[in-house]
Amino acid sequence: GNGSNSAAIAPRALRLDATEATESGTALVRKAVGCRRGGSRAGRTRVLRLAVPARLPRQRYDGVVVAELLYYLTPRAMGRTARDVARAIRPGGVLVLAHHRIDFPDFAQHAATIQRRFLAATRQRWCVRTVRRTGHWVVLSCLRGR
Repeated sequence: GNGSNSAAIAPRALRLDATEATESGTALVRKAVGCRRGGSRAGRTRVLRLAVPARLPRQRYDGVVVAELLYYLTPRAMGRTARDVARAIRPGGVLVLAHHRIDFPDFAQHAATIQRRFLAATRQRWCVRTVRRTGHWVVLSCLRGR
């Protein structure tokens, strides 16, 4: 993406791993959060190129934000990513999902119910709260069960 989510999160986080799948996208995120290539912002933010499914940069996270990604993944890749994310979020941690509700031509999967399908693929229990819903968007806050 363009790094707008990471830029909003960085000042509020003790540590942030901001990831993007493409080199050009990684450069945009790096610029948005004020990181130099290979560097970090005050030692707290790392910007990394990561095309999921892949091993996440850390083993454990207090929270994970997945935005505008899931419908670009095949069902199989989304399932693996869901399980990887679920393993990485500590019990009591939060998962934020922010995605379109409408389809675009380059989607590998339909947007409708994509977030619910992702949560089901984690094979975990979640307490889900809708944070924002518009005609085009939905943002969910999902607390992992203990």
